[in-house]
Amino acid sequence: PAADRQQLRSLVRNAQKEKAANKPPKAYRQIFQYLRELAEAAD
Repeated sequence: PAADRQQLRSLVRNAQKEKAANKPPKAYRQIFQYLRELAEAAD
């Protein structure tokens, strides 16, 4: 609920572009870090 939808959507879009271009998964790591920060803030 507290997630910034626009930021999360752009991270997902970047991750999909990276996967299609066979690039390293930088955006996937950013998504994971962002979700982990949200989970820690919720605790």
